[in-house]
Amino acid sequence: MAKVSLKKRSEYSEKERIESGLIAVFPCFEAYKSFVQTDTGNTEPFIRLAVKNQIIEEESKEAFEIFIKDKCIPVEKRTAPAGLTFRKLVEDKNRTGLSGRALCNWLNRLIKDFELNILPAGKINNSMITRLKKHAADTCVRRNTLRLLSFWFGYKRLIL
Repeated sequence: MAKVSLKKRSEYSEKERIESGLIAVFPCFEAYKSFVQTDTGNTEPFIRLAVKNQIIEEESKEAFEIFIKDKCIPVEKRTAPAGLTFRKLVEDKNRTGLSGRALCNWLNRLIKDFELNILPAGKINNSMITRLKKHAADTCVRRNTLRLLSFWFGYKRLIL
């Protein structure tokens, strides 16, 4: 069995970090299809980000879909640690290193810097995070807030 050499977080290129963020948002093609069919469906910000960072060559939905299919994470590797809930994740500053407000600020900077405006209001506020701690992600805004949080985790390569 070959040894796996893991890089330190700082050794990943910006392209690798963005690719990791995109895969965290769309770990499988079904997650991508769900986004397109039931939520804003606006894949353009993600496609532009992938093209800008040379993750895909062509600015098209088809090229982005091929990328998602090629990078699909197997089901057995997509499970969260036992007992991990959104509330525990957000409240555990050892995992994120941030308070709820600081997390909102970071996510809003991410939306601006990477032009990932997939929310109707264009930004995340602290009450959105609070609602997600108490209620299911049963609205487009809540699901897209989780997608932005997923991008952040993938981009930062935080280990759950």
